[in-house]
Amino acid sequence: MRRESYYGFVTLLHILNDTDFVRSQEITFLMPNDEDISQADMSQESLETFILRHTIPAWLMINHMLRFPNKTLVPCSIPDRMFTITKSGGSGLFVNNARIVSPNICQNSRISCHGISNVIMFNEDSFPKGRLSPKMLSSRINSSRH
Repeated sequence: MRRESYYGFVTLLHILNDTDFVRSQEITFLMPNDEDISQADMSQESLETFILRHTIPAWLMINHMLRFPNKTLVPCSIPDRMFTITKSGGSGLFVNNARIVSPNICQNSRISCHGISNVIMFNEDSFPKGRLSPKMLSSRINSSRH
């Protein structure tokens, strides 16, 4: 991941290594590159909140996201926040304001990682009116893993 310039995000994960939010669940990290992290204003939030703001509480490979209908809402690891997955034709796949630029840069049976073009931002559409729980999302993904 250092080669892909996502070393800063990995370093932040190592700093949080003592927390349990990664260990006990399937998870997808949306990783801004090192330059975007260096310019992010983290003074307004904790390091853990920054990481959670870039985390989907489900294992999602790029092929899963490509199968979603346009404008699909998926849960964020921050309660009451949702990501919007948008297909933009020739421009690619977006999660909120960030384009997935390096899909599937890390993966195992519990964790997947995708490099993104920006630090994730949320707008009023990110607060769900209806909610797709991580459990419902996982059941959809598990059925398509095979």
